Amino acid sequence: MSNNYEVGYGKPPKRTRFRKGRSGNPKGRPKRTRTHMAEFEAELREKVMVREGDRRKLVTKIRATFKSLIAQAMKGNMKAVNALLDLIEQLELRHERAAGERIVVKNESARDLLTRRIDRLAQVQAEDKAEAERESAAS
Repeated sequence: MSNNYEVGYGKPPKRTRFRKGRSGNPKGRPKRTRTHMAEFEAELREKVMVREGDRRKLVTKIRATFKSLIAQAMKGNMKAVNALLDLIEQLELRHERAAGERIVVKNESARDLLTRRIDRLAQVQAEDKAEAERESAAS
């Protein structure tokens, strides 16, 4: 450049163009917007107070949801049982895909317990239905 630097609009004096210790981009790069999935995951990671017996403890919302689902399934709520079995199946498939191989469930007793419980609930429902049909036929 020559010494004939023309000062004017968009051409500040050379001595004031770049100040020491001052960023050329003071506001910085804009932060990324969070996706709906990221917002959902953040919500599930928040902690809530849960009562177990006479104790209270902080757990994540996802854990509280799982505890509630399992409790409902153990009480005999068939929708909860089906949701729990679907969830177990999806988690096993996800782990299989991640590992690239078939995963053997180490705790078969839990699965057997659920299966027996479901079979018993189905049997009770069938008996109740048959009894209701007998009562309606008798009247």
